[in-house]
Amino acid sequence: MHMKRFPIKIDQFEISRFHNPFIIAEAGVNHNGEVEKALQMIDVAKQSGADAIKFQTFKAEEFCADNKQNYTYQSQGKTITEPMLEMFKRFEFTADEWR
Repeated sequence: MHMKRFPIKIDQFEISRFHNPFIIAEAGVNHNGEVEKALQMIDVAKQSGADAIKFQTFKAEEFCADNKQNYTYQSQGKTITEPMLEMFKRFEFTADEWR
């Protein structure tokens, strides 16, 4: 059985093999929980030619089951160890901040 393939539409963009690529910038949690930094990332993504930007949304309690589990990472030349739950909670935005 052959299925017809129709373009996917996102706002004014059509996505199919016959259209230009739809570029999505990956922001992740690189905003460090700062709304202003997230807004700056949106501007930079647009200036760089991205059509959209993707952030990670989550509730830290949903995937950090052990509040005693630590995470060690490098930041600005320093080794930092902190509770994983606290670290990810810093990256959360409220529903109002997302709006």
